[in-house]
Amino acid sequence: LWFRQAGAVVRLELMRYVKGRRWLGVYIVALAPVLLLMLAVRRGGAPPPEVYPNFFQGFMLRFAIFISAITVFTQAFRGEVLEKTLHIYLLAPARREVIAIGKYAAGVIFTSLVFGTSTTLTYLLVHSLMAAPKPPLLSHLAGYLTAAVLACIVYGAACFLTGLLFKNPAGPA
Repeated sequence: LWFRQAGAVVRLELMRYVKGRRWLGVYIVALAPVLLLMLAVRRGGAPPPEVYPNFFQGFMLRFAIFISAITVFTQAFRGEVLEKTLHIYLLAPARREVIAIGKYAAGVIFTSLVFGTSTTLTYLLVHSLMAAPKPPLLSHLAGYLTAAVLACIVYGAACFLTGLLFKNPAGPA
């Protein structure tokens, strides 16, 4: 019963993430590196593949995923309180823990899909622009995807807890 209820919350939240205008900033932050690499290709300058690990750690992990996790996970309950729609979940015959797990799982799925797609596109784009093209190592791509998903999980958990404990989560974030 709890798995079905959590699954229902996940489906509802994922639909809200896809249809909501509030998450446009997350999409922009995730797709910005892809667009910047495409512009660099158009201008004729392609970054060497040795730059990608620094870019991934500096921009994707430390900035983009962190900022997006703050946005998505702190708003999981704070957004419901501000929009005065939390009572809809609380009136449902489901335990509060199940609702919280469903909201957290939906946030992890959403951020993992968005940043997994961005990581894959940037990795393949950087390695396809090499002067002497050789096939990109899929084991490296799998490592980058694993790091991105784990960052979504960990940053999401910390920001979800921050959003639950503090009235204004901007300071602790």
